[in-house]
Amino acid sequence: MTQADLILKNAIVLTMDLDFSQYDPGAIAILGNSILAVGDEKEILAKYTSEKIIDCNGKV
Repeated sequence: MTQADLILKNAIVLTMDLDFSQYDPGAIAILGNSILAVGDEKEILAKYTSEKIIDCNGKV
């Protein structure tokens, strides 16, 4: 597993990629000032670990 400083989970994640992808529930893994990964919550939590995880309670 890859270490992240922060994981935001249980979020509605709206991206600005070419397809304007949406993940619900989604998650974001962050290291320092960089976003490591954005995607489906189960996939992010399977690949990344962090001592600080924030539950976004289904918010955007």
